[in-house]
Amino acid sequence: MDLKLKNIYREVNLKFIVVEIVLFITVIYLIGYFLNKSDPLFFNSKLNFLLHLLPISIITLFYGIFAGLLYFIAFSGSAILIYGKVDYEYLLSLLLFLLIFSEFWFYWDKRIKEAEEKFKYADDKLRDTARTLLLTKLSHDMLERFYIAKPVSLRKVIFDLKREILENGNKEEILKKLFLIITANFSVEKGGIFEVNEDLKLKFIAGNTDIKELNIKDPLINSAINSKVLTYISNFAEEKSDYLAVIPILENDNIKYILTIEKMPFLNFNLDNLLSINLVADYVVLSIKDLVSIKDIYKNFKEFDIDFIKELNRMFILNKKFGIDSTVIYIYVKGLDESLYDFIISNIRGLDIAIKLDFKAQNFQGIALLLPFTDIYGANLFVKRIKKAIIESYSVEYIEKNVKYKFFKINKPERLLDEFYTFEGFNGT
Repeated sequence: MDLKLKNIYREVNLKFIVVEIVLFITVIYLIGYFLNKSDPLFFNSKLNFLLHLLPISIITLFYGIFAGLLYFIAFSGSAILIYGKVDYEYLLSLLLFLLIFSEFWFYWDKRIKEAEEKFKYADDKLRDTARTLLLTKLSHDMLERFYIAKPVSLRKVIFDLKREILENGNKEEILKKLFLIITANFSVEKGGIFEVNEDLKLKFIAGNTDIKELNIKDPLINSAINSKVLTYISNFAEEKSDYLAVIPILENDNIKYILTIEKMPFLNFNLDNLLSINLVADYVVLSIKDLVSIKDIYKNFKEFDIDFIKELNRMFILNKKFGIDSTVIYIYVKGLDESLYDFIISNIRGLDIAIKLDFKAQNFQGIALLLPFTDIYGANLFVKRIKKAIIESYSVEYIEKNVKYKFFKINKPERLLDEFYTFEGFNGT
């Protein structure tokens, strides 16, 4: 949801709360006036506390302390206007319960937001894994197909582009290189990439198209904007368009860019290639936002895997924003044997991330593990489980002589990455 939609949502929500508060007070007043004209708000009724507490509890538990206080002020003001004099101790007791209800609201609202963020993170990770898997497959297929003419992996080209995002960070230059990758690997002869702003105005960014201003009324452009999915000419056989295909590139479910294809060889113009172009464009554009945020961190820790730093930064943001715990574990293994690293990789969860750094001069390797949504206690259990598995496969003596570890609660990425180098080595190394 973009900023404009969020502001509209807040305005509508506030108006709805005010309407609901007015409705509650009006209903209570009308019922009270019908039953007893001298006591329309039930202040002298035997059930007064229950009748007054019920709307306070509903509004506060559902909307929070702001709405509860708004109702309390409106209700207290109405009571003073109608009765002239009211029991202020009674009103204070209602206020006390309002504050208690607001604590319940605060606690559960925080828990719900945490759960939503965890679900969003898991969903993003699943999507990232799917994109990476598809990109790897696509890269492998293209490498086989064009090995003699172009013995370069598409995945390697995109990986180099990701490094350039971190080192350069110029969005327009990155998009120009993205378009060159697409033209070189998918035989797109003419097209362009356009940025979409909040008012659906399109700004030309990259490409070799002669059309620098897009016509939103074009059937393919219009369909792509409205449906937010790939649109191509065979879907509009009876309508005239300036394009063969239009690909919307999304960011947070909003169209961020539009990629147009005007000219492409007939044999290459097929759904499989169009979907592949969509995948590559999505992958690069989504990487720009994430990678720019870790650009300064990466400059000082280039030996670490880019995705590890990215996820470490995301976990730090979630911890700072919602207090969600995550843990980083550093395992140091004497020697440069790959088998233990492979063994640890086979024993981690799908959300966990592990990378390996070799220190050949000191004859040991370091394994960095990020355990999302896992506190120190959970990390301890994980280490015990790993140690037990290593002992079963190796020996107790091997653990004592060749494996050391330490773990840290999630913190600033720079501080955590710097901690990796504080290891003093093994005895005798």
